[in-house]
Amino acid sequence: MPSHKTTSFRAALIRVDRALIFCFTAPTATGSPCRSMPELIYEGHVYIAMPPLYKAMPTKGEEEYLYDDKALEKYRKRHKGPFTLQRYKGLGEMDAEQLWETTLNPETRLLKLVEIEDARMASEVTEMLMGTEVPPRKAFIYEHATDAELDI
Repeated sequence: MPSHKTTSFRAALIRVDRALIFCFTAPTATGSPCRSMPELIYEGHVYIAMPPLYKAMPTKGEEEYLYDDKALEKYRKRHKGPFTLQRYKGLGEMDAEQLWETTLNPETRLLKLVEIEDARMASEVTEMLMGTEVPPRKAFIYEHATDAELDI
């Protein structure tokens, strides 16, 4: 597949059905297929591999990976008894076995189709946050500060 530096890209030449994005850190605006190869998104080829957010480890019973805060709330309601909760902040915090179980294994991984609205919004926000203009970035942070989920 061509890199983001390729100036011309023809989606008709793609030989695979899916392009998967695995992010250890946030992708930069310039390195994203959203900007360099939008045809892949328009034609429904780009997916993001969704790693879990938590791993719940009960003192009795099987451990469980939880992919968002709603899943954690449900787990807390249905699980009686103590458990240890591990919070993941990125794929780099997982060992090879955990990475395979949760994100790489085609039988068990969770994929999210990137839709053009996701790409457009991500591109605009990334460009504004990483850009040289301070006032729009400051306004965005003030406007959305209460939306942030802090892990402190």
